[in-house]
Amino acid sequence: MSDDIREIERETERARARLDISLESLQQRLTVSGLADEALGAVRRSEYGQLFDDTVQAVRRNPLPLVLAGAAVGLFLIQLGEERTSSSRAVHRGRRPKRGVDPNPSPVDRMPEEPHLNGLNPAASHHQYTS
Repeated sequence: MSDDIREIERETERARARLDISLESLQQRLTVSGLADEALGAVRRSEYGQLFDDTVQAVRRNPLPLVLAGAAVGLFLIQLGEERTSSSRAVHRGRRPKRGVDPNPSPVDRMPEEPHLNGLNPAASHHQYTS
């Protein structure tokens, strides 16, 4: 009976060791570098592997176009962020149009009102004299 218990304990230890190895392998694969390695390996094994390798070699020989393209994208994103920030600041400063007011009025809406007799609105004048 004690031999059976010892055998069970040894088997348990071997199972724990295999589990530790499996967990370490999973942890390595789930790191950023592990995921990147797997993605690159998958691309290299695909039908586009040769194209990928050629592109990497071209970039290594002449990295300036990639750097300039990255800088252009970065500047675009910075400008986009500034536009969003400035528009959100305008909203927070109370520059948001009032509800029911057209923020982009037509040219007719922007025309100044015509002066009325004695500065009174004809509709208001009519209302005054009919009551």
